[in-house]
Amino acid sequence: MHGTASITNAPPHQPIRKDNISGTWKDSVAEKWIEIKLVLPDPLKTQVEGIISYSDGGSYPLAGFTDIFAENGGLNWQGITFSTYIDGPNERICIIMAGYLNLSTNKISLTRFSAQSTKPDSTWQQVIMQSCHFEKQP
Repeated sequence: MHGTASITNAPPHQPIRKDNISGTWKDSVAEKWIEIKLVLPDPLKTQVEGIISYSDGGSYPLAGFTDIFAENGGLNWQGITFSTYIDGPNERICIIMAGYLNLSTNKISLTRFSAQSTKPDSTWQQVIMQSCHFEKQP
């Protein structure tokens, strides 16, 4: 096999040395706000953990992943995706947030998808989509 030795012997791609994701991020919409506290427990792995809090007092765990190789590739956006939930009036509501950290502006832009089940006889989901823009807090 010609050429495979160079592929298998190539040095591994190095993840980012700087953790751009960890910290407290806040998005304000009118009188309400959403705050996410993100932690990248191991800079060599893509896993993200944290807590999402709302101005109404609710706080919930979150888990997801990020692209730790973005900065090395000369990219301006570092992808981030995580899931969480909120307690609705009758049940928990699943929330997925996906988007990117703009490495030039140091702002996170996420699309928030929340889904709420309907009664079994209806067998469908209600999905709400919302745009969020977070700024890192000092």
